[in-house]
Amino acid sequence: MPQLFRYSRGIYEEQYNRRFVWGLAVSGRLVKIVFFGPNYALASPVIDLGQADGRKQLVSLLVSWSFCESHQLGYDPTIIHHREAGYYEIKVEHDGQTKTYYSEGAVIGAERLFGRHTRCFAASEERPVRGGREHQPDRFIKDAWPEATEDADADYRDESRHLRKVTERLAMAKAKGSEDEIDLDGMYPRYDSGGRVQIRRLDAGGKCLAVEDTSKSILSNRISNELDRRHTDKMAALRSAKDESTDDNTTQSREIA
Repeated sequence: MPQLFRYSRGIYEEQYNRRFVWGLAVSGRLVKIVFFGPNYALASPVIDLGQADGRKQLVSLLVSWSFCESHQLGYDPTIIHHREAGYYEIKVEHDGQTKTYYSEGAVIGAERLFGRHTRCFAASEERPVRGGREHQPDRFIKDAWPEATEDADADYRDESRHLRKVTERLAMAKAKGSEDEIDLDGMYPRYDSGGRVQIRRLDAGGKCLAVEDTSKSILSNRISNELDRRHTDKMAALRSAKDESTDDNTTQSREIA
């Protein structure tokens, strides 16, 4: 199992478009299926390959994986790695529109198995051309999995909201000719766009739906509710009255500055 943890951590570190990781822990004829999410890890009951039912379960899993969509395997369809061209294509939804940015790689990568999985990219709206002029980034993209409420409008921890407010206040100060804006110019990033990441996927009827990418939406409701119950029992004695209304949920958030 420690080896599986190390391998999974390496996947997060090297693959900038990873949302979660599947793994198999094998010891002799015994197998466990392990799922590493942003803020949790889940393991299946032991599968005994010495039994016909156990072999059937493993084969069924491998077949299911081979027919999965990329987002079901843990890849982020909004961050596309063009390996041969040497750049990443990053899509950001903002005010109902999709913006596309390009980056040659992450400035900061996710180097831990659990946590916010923060990744930062130096990017621009110009697509890099291998052998062409040097790519000149003019945007900074931060992609992370912060804890969040399900209601985005009620989430006081939303980083996009805070950064947008700072940018608006600086713009107002500049319009008034305030010296404060001059003193603070360059100290804070200027908000460009951002928000919660939406994953487009097919429902049971084949219809394409845009679903907010959260730890709850990744798993079934049954498993998510069990995680909620365990987390609530564990944290009840530690939470303040102010935080009692928050949800045990992480969401993928992306800000452009």
